[in-house]
Amino acid sequence: MEKENHAIKIYSNKLIERAEKLYKFSLTNWSTMTDINSLPSSGNCVYMISAPSSTQITNIINGVNKCRNNCDKCKCENPIKHFPKINEHNCKDNCVYVGSTKDLKSRIKQHFDDRCWGRTYALYLKCYYKEVDLVVKYIKIDDRELMQDVEDAFWDFYKPILGRRGQK
Repeated sequence: MEKENHAIKIYSNKLIERAEKLYKFSLTNWSTMTDINSLPSSGNCVYMISAPSSTQITNIINGVNKCRNNCDKCKCENPIKHFPKINEHNCKDNCVYVGSTKDLKSRIKQHFDDRCWGRTYALYLKCYYKEVDLVVKYIKIDDRELMQDVEDAFWDFYKPILGRRGQK
């Protein structure tokens, strides 16, 4: 029992240390995407995709549902098998999705793709949302352990309309 208590104490101390790092984390270094090709292709990042208006949030939800209901009629070689989860809550700041990655350029290209591959979990926005005028903000994070904590904190705060919370 003493070993278990010691292990729990060590784990608790690590959680407290991570929570302190997260609390001290600064959001002053958010960057906004202006061009996909200008995005970094390496380095840990947490990113947020948002829409300019709540009307576009509604259009995205309707597009996902329409595509999901008509998937069997899709002419794609590999239609989407895993549609993004629609969250039944009010998003903040028109947040569509929050995620993290090691290769931001590649990941954003997957989200904005229109080929309906379905091999990788991604939004494939162009399949059901033709007005791709969404905003991508990202923040570089050096501490890999902290990256998931930051993603979860953003997810809890912004309540994105699509996707799941936590490590996939």
